[in-house]
Amino acid sequence: MERINEKISKLLAPIDMGLKSTVINKGNEFSRELNFERRAIALELYFRKGKEESSFVPLVSVFFNGQVVWDDYLNDETLSFSLKSEVGENTLIVAPVNRSVILRKITYRFED
Repeated sequence: MERINEKISKLLAPIDMGLKSTVINKGNEFSRELNFERRAIALELYFRKGKEESSFVPLVSVFFNGQVVWDDYLNDETLSFSLKSEVGENTLIVAPVNRSVILRKITYRFED
């Protein structure tokens, strides 16, 4: 059982995914396939304010497995979601609507 659990953990998405400040331009999207077990997770997205001077707060849409989990203005540098993951690949999409954003890191932890 221990060997099976070890093999499963190697297939799962890393708990902390540093992205080296990935710029996602307005009108484009960032997409990542994340391997999970069918468990509840707390997913966190970390952003950094860009150098772009603007009075517009970024409007960001976040999708998880085809479902909208966030569609609002990014007032904080961290977004947190409680989600139910599926076995195998789960698709995360981040799409800025009105201006570019910088995605620094994705983390998660199992909630159950």
